[in-house]
Amino acid sequence: MEQVTWSELKNAYSVAPSSFDLRYVELDNRYLIWFDNHGLLLQCTMFKDDDNLQDFENNYKPSANIPRAERVRITTCQIGRRTNYRYITFKTADDQNFDNTDYLERDFGDVTYTMKDSNGDVTTVNAEAIETHISFLPSYDYEISGGVIDIPSDLQGDLDKWELHVVAAPQITEQNGGCFPFFANNRLKFNRGMRVGMDEGINPAEMNGSASSLAREIAIIIKHPAGVQHEFQVMYKIYRGA
Repeated sequence: MEQVTWSELKNAYSVAPSSFDLRYVELDNRYLIWFDNHGLLLQCTMFKDDDNLQDFENNYKPSANIPRAERVRITTCQIGRRTNYRYITFKTADDQNFDNTDYLERDFGDVTYTMKDSNGDVTTVNAEAIETHISFLPSYDYEISGGVIDIPSDLQGDLDKWELHVVAAPQITEQNGGCFPFFANNRLKFNRGMRVGMDEGINPAEMNGSASSLAREIAIIIKHPAGVQHEFQVMYKIYRGA
């Protein structure tokens, strides 16, 4: 580790690859700020009466300590794993019409249903919903080796507004390795009555499977005309740790 000034650390960080993360720890009267520069740890101690404090807090602190979605293949399921095919049915713009249960009608508890309005805000009003999000975020070790989505044949409303997106780690910014698209801007008017994404079409093999990480989330996003309800079915082929 090399102790440097704020100016030196900032200059080195400005030319470092975007995958290098700025980190800090806040103590009572100072910050410890650092990043790993090609194996050399550069650290700066900044006291809270320092002239550079405002520069750090306004321009660097908000984007520091952000979790990163590692692009490594999951290995935690290689021993003692099992395969299951998970079918999830849901209806757009209707958060009361959603099924993620086992044969005893128990909810698996690893999928959430969310609707968003035209402002991109979460809504519970069906008529306002123009996006339906089905987020798979389990707490167990897993891999998804493939999956399919069944598209209705009788889509209603403005057909140009029906789109399918499948995104890994949607809650992590793209610059930090998230928002990784498996499907993007699939216009469903061309896929009515079809099964989309067979075999490895939604395989998140490069996403981190750490049980505590938002990197393990996969979101199916259906964009649709406001309030229009149609039933979809998705199937995940899951390798799950025993």
